[in-house]
Amino acid sequence: MQITAAAQHDYQQAIAAYQAGEFEAAIAQLDRLLGDVPDWAAALGLQGLCYYCCDQKETGITLLRRAIALDPTDPTHFNNLGNLLQRQGHLTEALERLTQALAIDPTHVAARFNRAITLQKLGDPATALQDYQQLLEADPDNPEIRYNSAHAALAIGDWDFGLPAYEARCQQLQHFPEIEASLKLPRWQGQDLDQQTLLVWGEQGFGDRLMGARWIPLLRQRYPQARIVWQTSPSLVRLFQTLADDRLMVLAEGAELPVCDWQVPLLSLMLIFQSDRNRLPWHGPYFFPHKGDFLPASDRPRLGLVWSAGRNPAQSAEFAANKSCPLALLWSVLSVSGWDVVSLQVDEARQDLQTLSDPLLDLGSEIGDFQDTVDRLAHLDLLITVDTAIAHLGGMIGLPTWVLLPAVPDWRWELSGATTPWYPSLRLFRQPSPGDWSGAIAELQTALAEFQPAPQHWDYRGELSIADWIQAADRAFTAQNWPRAEWLIRQAVAIAPEEPSFHRALGRSLKQQGDYAGAAQALAIACELAPTQAEFWHERSSLEYYDNQLTAALNSLNQAIALQGATADHLISRGVLHYRLGQFPESCADYDAAAAIAPESPLLRCNRGFLQLHWGNWLQGWPDLEVRFDFQSDLDPFQYRQLAPAWQGEPLGQQTLLIWGEQGLGDHLLFCRWLPELRLQHPQAQLIFVTDPLLERLMQQLADDRLQICCLDEPVPACDRQVALMSLPAIAQTTPATVPWRGAYFQSSMPPLRCAETLQVGFVWASGKRSSPETARLYREKSCPLNELLPALLAVPAVDYYSFQVGADVAELQPWLEQSDRLFDLSEQLQDFQDTADWLAEMDVLISVDTAVANLAGMMALPVWTLLPEPANWRWGLTGHTTPWYPSMRLYRQTQRGNWSGAIAQIQQDLQQLSRDRDCLVT
Repeated sequence: MQITAAAQHDYQQAIAAYQAGEFEAAIAQLDRLLGDVPDWAAALGLQGLCYYCCDQKETGITLLRRAIALDPTDPTHFNNLGNLLQRQGHLTEALERLTQALAIDPTHVAARFNRAITLQKLGDPATALQDYQQLLEADPDNPEIRYNSAHAALAIGDWDFGLPAYEARCQQLQHFPEIEASLKLPRWQGQDLDQQTLLVWGEQGFGDRLMGARWIPLLRQRYPQARIVWQTSPSLVRLFQTLADDRLMVLAEGAELPVCDWQVPLLSLMLIFQSDRNRLPWHGPYFFPHKGDFLPASDRPRLGLVWSAGRNPAQSAEFAANKSCPLALLWSVLSVSGWDVVSLQVDEARQDLQTLSDPLLDLGSEIGDFQDTVDRLAHLDLLITVDTAIAHLGGMIGLPTWVLLPAVPDWRWELSGATTPWYPSLRLFRQPSPGDWSGAIAELQTALAEFQPAPQHWDYRGELSIADWIQAADRAFTAQNWPRAEWLIRQAVAIAPEEPSFHRALGRSLKQQGDYAGAAQALAIACELAPTQAEFWHERSSLEYYDNQLTAALNSLNQAIALQGATADHLISRGVLHYRLGQFPESCADYDAAAAIAPESPLLRCNRGFLQLHWGNWLQGWPDLEVRFDFQSDLDPFQYRQLAPAWQGEPLGQQTLLIWGEQGLGDHLLFCRWLPELRLQHPQAQLIFVTDPLLERLMQQLADDRLQICCLDEPVPACDRQVALMSLPAIAQTTPATVPWRGAYFQSSMPPLRCAETLQVGFVWASGKRSSPETARLYREKSCPLNELLPALLAVPAVDYYSFQVGADVAELQPWLEQSDRLFDLSEQLQDFQDTADWLAEMDVLISVDTAVANLAGMMALPVWTLLPEPANWRWGLTGHTTPWYPSMRLYRQTQRGNWSGAIAQIQQDLQQLSRDRDCLVT
């Protein structure tokens, strides 16, 4: 078949017309060409696409079949036919055609992408994900591929891949880029929000906004000093006001925004909070009805019904139709069920009610927003709905809700199972095959016959008595639903602000959410209202302590002592405060006074032990520290102390000794130096060291035929004696002058990578976030703000910086990575401490706060500069720049509590000198 140059030119014009959306013009041009060359496969294929776009779908498909018959070697024809068949719902043949295209050309991008979409529609997201991942290998930043791959991954429960990929929706979905550009705010990715304002804006459909609302209380809890502005659809504002408080503002889209520092789409909070299907936040119910008679009384159980999915503008009519169930099919079961059925349908689908022979109570005209819906849901025993926003609403208020799902549902419902981790009160009824609603409804009919309605106890919005609010708050406290308890107590406070016990209860609910500043403020009000209540002052003191207001905490505690007298608990608490303030003589005096009242108190002895160790009196401190297990059961979560008698230093002979690691990873690293000592002192004994899985591969460097390394979460071999790792220095009667040191205990497992031309500096700025009050306080004290440390480091030229930070704090580094080509993030390479050791070996120096990585560098005898708060942990002593623990470590101490500027300035100066010295050596 000969194609003239003129015909080729006309064919290219037809392609241009098709690409411009001028389909009829393209068809006319192709008609002329095919009149001259009727067997031109490419022209037939293009004309088929044009007819399909002109809504002559069958004609288009027929033409593509002719093109394939004429040229079965062109993968483009198979791809185009497969794509059109997929759009028409002929999925099995579509898959066959797209697979044929890939058999001809395995690199055909469009065919592989269209096949992945088809596989998803066929209910095979796992195979679809394989196609997407192959495409991403060649084009890793393609937002359309990443977004679709996210749906496939999330549908099979692969949140590790799916959530990061789901962020591609911000580039792919309509209006997202425009929204972010109009806000003119940087995207928040988990950075610290202290005293800053974050805008959280709603996205996608109502169901997504309701589902995502669970992260708002978590955000409020994690960043209690931040101000949150939550922007959402007007029809959700009144409902979401349930969660509002003085630091959480709910605004309708289009309303004027206050000044904000950051912005984030609502569902990006899933990734920021490192959620997965097994760790979804749930503190429901999140929303509450108003009290009132919104439905007529009935003696029969009552269910609400929604049968049609509303259309999201971003979704196709086909998408909504796939989720909708024929009302007549549902009514054939429900009309004879013995239930009162009310319709909660709110869109044009309400017209379907006119087709029913029996009357049905229609509430659609009464519902103006989602708060109206909740007010009516509270009068139901059960909600039956298709996959639409009200399904999420029923779940968010804890109402028994049965959801009818298509055979291939949205990713959040996955592919199987009758329950969902999203909502405890939901039950899922799935089509057994595509389009088969009768099978799902038959299962629902059986379940409905067995269902026993349970009385619903609602906490109401509106004008309730104080007793109502407190009773509801008590239920929330019992259920440990702290956000709900806080909201309920605030209602009581609003009615009776002069009642001190309400402010105290508010403080307790805030404490449980980690808002220590807010909790301390609530107790301060309680103390103003009841200034003679000693227990209020004591409780206020503990909250101020957790909020790092140590001087205020000391003043509050002294007030409690003045009112009640000094108990042992008061004196121990005051000793801790003096200790944290660096007032060691006063702390010692408090502990001595407490010892006169309760000499055997484990809490007293442990705190006194730390004081003596910090002072350098190790021989006096070690014995007191041995009582730590008497009041901290979590130090031995695996109950190793129950396995065998405690070892106290006696000869072991040929016995087996179990040494088990305790407390933090840094403690495991610091104290494991005693393992080689034990090996030498008891050469016939069998030693078993149990450590954290993250340390297991590293610790294997210490292993031999008589020293076995095991993981804390695994069964351990039988033993004759057991001892906690941190008890070994006490048994050895260790002093600062006798700390064992046998050189580098650990090495890199890799050969040196390269000889760098510039100085290579590792850095760690945060000690690792924790949730308990004490560890959260330590995190704040030990961590150095990145925005203070990094500018000082980057001011030193000719230095490359490698971040060894892992965990949630890594997000703070992202803006800096975009600004400097001398910064590198190693977090994805650091899967355990052997990986960390391999990278540390490439550094000229590590700059770190007091965390496990600093201890690792010290145990490798590598240069490490450690930033310490004031006062520092006991192991670093009171003063000095060196430590008996690590010869290669230099200490940089705060000269004023909470002020890092002096230590950072000294590090910058020393780093400049190190860089100059290295330049001299290179020269």
